[in-house]
Amino acid sequence: MGDQGDLTGINNFLSNIKIKSQNIRSFNVSTFGDVTKKKLFYTIRGNYDVIFLSDTRLNSGVKPGPLLELKKLVKTKGYTMYANSTTSSRGVCILIREKLNLEILADVGDLAGNFLLLKVKIRNNNVVLGSIYGPNRNEDINVFNELLVKAPELDCNNIILGGGLELYMGL
Repeated sequence: MGDQGDLTGINNFLSNIKIKSQNIRSFNVSTFGDVTKKKLFYTIRGNYDVIFLSDTRLNSGVKPGPLLELKKLVKTKGYTMYANSTTSSRGVCILIREKLNLEILADVGDLAGNFLLLKVKIRNNNVVLGSIYGPNRNEDINVFNELLVKAPELDCNNIILGGGLELYMGL
């Protein structure tokens, strides 16, 4: 049996958490340098607790070095980075402020880097935090079907989603 989605608990959780969702439009890791760092520091300014990033294009499946560098930079600002971004297109990340002191219970993502779901325990609440990069072409619409199949694996009714939910209009 999954978490029952206690509204009192989740409302209490949300009332004390500052959340941001940002389309990063590529960290451009092929030229990892000042521009990448500026994008990262601009994104995390504002004292957010959870940041959902989409369109990160980290290409970590081919070049893991830049992702490791970004994780180090994020760590210096008090965040932990969780990523599903293995190609030079799409990709999502979730940045979580370390002071939240949460526990990662499970995670799921897709192979294309369209979504990452983290089941976390914080303040006696189980919550799924998810970053999504929605399709911008009709042939990629299956990402939502895959999301609907994988999300129940986390067995949690409290779900918070962010990211870039693109709109495709087949006109």
